[in-house]
Amino acid sequence: MTKKPFFISPDISVLDAIKSMANTHYRRLPLVKDKKLVGIFTSADALSYLKQNDFNFSALFVPVSPTFAKKVYFIEKNRDLSEAIKEMVVRDVGGLPVVDANKNLEGIITERDILEEIV
Repeated sequence: MTKKPFFISPDISVLDAIKSMANTHYRRLPLVKDKKLVGIFTSADALSYLKQNDFNFSALFVPVSPTFAKKVYFIEKNRDLSEAIKEMVVRDVGGLPVVDANKNLEGIITERDILEEIV
């Protein structure tokens, strides 16, 4: 698990979110407001959004929150690795934000983290 993961505010623009992805080399960025997980912005979301908007440059200046502050799959930090694997398979996602009981972001677990744990 990556502790203290890079995250973004749901109020930043889609363009700034994409720039953050490019600068950090992360494919998924949790959206956090007041320490609470409120969504996730992924590279797949970015590409889908651009396609839906016919690659219109002006669509990049809207905040990510209305589009990507959605129901997000996560796992609580007290769960074990097998539960994280099961959740990722069931939800068909490559990573899960890790939260505490109050939904404060604690970390993120990815497919790579799981493979590294196994070996």
